[in-house]
Amino acid sequence: MRKRSTSTLLLIAVAMITFTVVWAVRRSQALPDGPRPIVWDREVCTECRMIISDHHHAAQLQTVKGDVLDFDTPECLFIYLGRHHPLIHAIYFRHAYRDAWLDEHEAAFLRSADSPMGREFEAVDRGTSASIPLGQALQEEKAAGLVRKEY
Repeated sequence: MRKRSTSTLLLIAVAMITFTVVWAVRRSQALPDGPRPIVWDREVCTECRMIISDHHHAAQLQTVKGDVLDFDTPECLFIYLGRHHPLIHAIYFRHAYRDAWLDEHEAAFLRSADSPMGREFEAVDRGTSASIPLGQALQEEKAAGLVRKEY
């Protein structure tokens, strides 16, 4: 009887230690605090599977689970959001005219004839003349049937 209770206690102790280690590792893994670099001409778009090569139209979604998803255009990101409804940690867009990322709060969009997907959005600084805010860009994508209405 005593041998059985000792092995039960040992099993409980191992389980508690394992749980503590797993909990500590998960807690120490912080979410990204900015955009992650894209490996241009090697990584593929999460939505359309095209190789991401245009430095001025890419976008990135970071989920609360820590997933970092790259897209070749804002439109592909919008479609992904409409299909999957991930819990969002952050969204970033490549600036259309300079080597920089814009977070979702800094970004607005202009129409572009040279978007890789041909649907015309390029990210610029919020407040740029003739630009539209992110919400309006999403509404236009919904109206075109590209993003589900629930987003």
